[in-house]
Amino acid sequence: MKSNIDKVYSKLPNKKHNLGKQKVDLSLISELESALSNVQSFDKAENDFNDVVETAKKFNSLLEQIRPVAREFISEYDSLKKDYDGLANATENFKDRIFEYQIGLRELGLDDMSDQVKNYYDELTYWEVLDSKIFNYNYQQEELVGVDFTSLMSWAKDIEE
Repeated sequence: MKSNIDKVYSKLPNKKHNLGKQKVDLSLISELESALSNVQSFDKAENDFNDVVETAKKFNSLLEQIRPVAREFISEYDSLKKDYDGLANATENFKDRIFEYQIGLRELGLDDMSDQVKNYYDELTYWEVLDSKIFNYNYQQEELVGVDFTSLMSWAKDIEE
């Protein structure tokens, strides 16, 4: 006669189950859930991306407003430099003539720093400063005119592209 346990076992199917395989399936689900959790940790990405897009649109709109001004600045500054390219040479020539004039005055025994010579030096200073304002040779433009043309030209050319 069969015991109660034997009766229970005899009613169970004789099919063997591979529980090792089910352990692998359970670990895959765990890994999948972990990967999902990791991806969900970036839930602000879409909002942050949309914020960047909106800021980029504002920035692009400002650039579109600035580009014509940048082109105008480049054109006017290039024209100014072209039109007055000889100013440095003319100023240098004027300075040389003042020196020669002073030497001539000294050779004649006259005052080489007369009021007339001082007026020439004042005039020379005016033209040297103007040349420096335009071409940024000896002085810092920003200190002279409140604007650094060299930096502005670089920015304007970058914006124009």
